[in-house]
Amino acid sequence: MRITGLAAAVLPAALASTALVTTLAPPATGAPDAMTAGSAIGAGTSGRTRPAQPTVARSARSRLVSSVKTRQRVVFLTIDDGYLRDPALLRLLRRRDVPATAFLSVHAARNGWAYWRRFGRQQSIQNHTISHPWLARLSLGQQEKQICNANRAIRRHTTADPWMMRPPYGEHGTTTMRAAATCGIKYVVMWSATLTSGLNYQVGNRLRSGDIILAHFNPGVTGAIRRALNEIDRQGFRVARLEEYLPRARIVTS
Repeated sequence: MRITGLAAAVLPAALASTALVTTLAPPATGAPDAMTAGSAIGAGTSGRTRPAQPTVARSARSRLVSSVKTRQRVVFLTIDDGYLRDPALLRLLRRRDVPATAFLSVHAARNGWAYWRRFGRQQSIQNHTISHPWLARLSLGQQEKQICNANRAIRRHTTADPWMMRPPYGEHGTTTMRAAATCGIKYVVMWSATLTSGLNYQVGNRLRSGDIILAHFNPGVTGAIRRALNEIDRQGFRVARLEEYLPRARIVTS
């Protein structure tokens, strides 16, 4: 998730307002999209080919997840976008035996697929759309193109087959949940803690079991993750694989 300009000003408020829920049923079919992370400052679409669309029920929806409901002292490391490709990060994760989930935006990752193939041999690669738009400002068809075409690109250039998606800026609505399900996404993944230069908590002043930590492939991320791993250890937690706690389950239908 690249943060620049006005979006950089909008996002802190969005982070503070993100609900810490494990799953959230979308509003009734036909209800207008609810903006959950700030207001849109612009949207774009990408991909001229029609996205592949698995056969799903019209009422199918992905599940919204902000944290994992567990009594185990585990947290989950997720990293967004793909602009920075630091070999030192691969070495750190391998040396510390730490699992991570990359939510790749195709436009951010597209000049470094060789790196992401290496990343995918150790870690999980998931969907962060084609061009990082504010999804809830787009039509159903435009959102499907963003999500389905991102899945297609990731499958084509890596060995990954995404079943999770993180909406850019955390923004989503009823239509987003439908579009994600159409593209075979089982979970729309938010977060309950963030990592910049250090860990930031949405509730309290320490980690909680099941927290999903949001970081970005930005300069300094390797050092920030190294410090965060030490703090995670100090608080008595370990980093677990998100895909083991959010497996490829059936899409929710109603």
